[in-house]
Amino acid sequence: AAGVQAIDGIFQNIRNVDGFEAEAREAKIMGFDGKLTLHPEQVSAIHRVLAPTAEELSEAREVVSIWERKEGTGSMEVRG
Repeated sequence: AAGVQAIDGIFQNIRNVDGFEAEAREAKIMGFDGKLTLHPEQVSAIHRVLAPTAEELSEAREVVSIWERKEGTGSMEVRG
């Protein structure tokens, strides 16, 4: 609503890839839009974790399609 993105903070142990990925997964679950990095090797992990899954993309397309059919008015039900 505020037009800003929520970005999760850094994970300091650049050698602990598993820990970084686990923290990035938690950030995604909590609704963060991104995550700060300290090292270039962390970037591929962020892409892997935060990129939408095929299921998430499908659901998003379904929601947009329903909203467009309603012409952006009223309420809507998805898979109700």
